[in-house]
Amino acid sequence: MLRFLLTSGLLAFSAPAIRAMPQSDASGVQDCISGHAFGDWDLPASRGDVGHARGVLVLADGTPTLLLGAELHPELLPGGHPGGRIEGFLRLPDADRPVAAVRGHYLLRRDGSGLFRALILRPGPRPGDPPTRIGGIEGVFRDPSLRPNSPGHLRARWMICR
Repeated sequence: MLRFLLTSGLLAFSAPAIRAMPQSDASGVQDCISGHAFGDWDLPASRGDVGHARGVLVLADGTPTLLLGAELHPELLPGGHPGGRIEGFLRLPDADRPVAAVRGHYLLRRDGSGLFRALILRPGPRPGDPPTRIGGIEGVFRDPSLRPNSPGHLRARWMICR
C-alpha cells in the first residue's frame, strides 16, 4: 500500500497538472463545466496489446454531456512503475466527430486497479497548430480480470473551461 501511495505521488508529479484553472469573462463569471464520469476500463492483456476506456461525462444533475473513447497503451512510468499512456477523444453524444483530445497516463496496481489522469485538449485553430489545454479528467479504475473483452469500470471527475 505504501508503495502504491508513493507511486501515486510520482504520477502526480510526472504528469502535467490537470486541474483546469477557472477562467472568467469581463463580468467575472467563470466559464467552466464539471462533473463525474463513469464507464468501462479494459486493460491490455499483454504488453504488446492495446486496451480501451469508454465512458460518459455527466454534469452534476446527471445530464450526459460528452462521450469518452480512449486507447490504453501499456508502458513503464518513470521509476519503472507499471502503467501506461492514455490517448483518446471526447465527442458529443449525438455526433461522430471528436470535439477534444484526451492525453494522459495511468498507474496500475497488481490487483488490476489504479489511478489515471489526463489533459483535455482543444485542437489548434489550423492543422499543425498545437492543441490548447481546456481541462482535465482524473479518476480510478478497476479491471481485476485482465482478460480482453472483459472490461472493468472507471469513475472520475472532470472539468472543462473555455
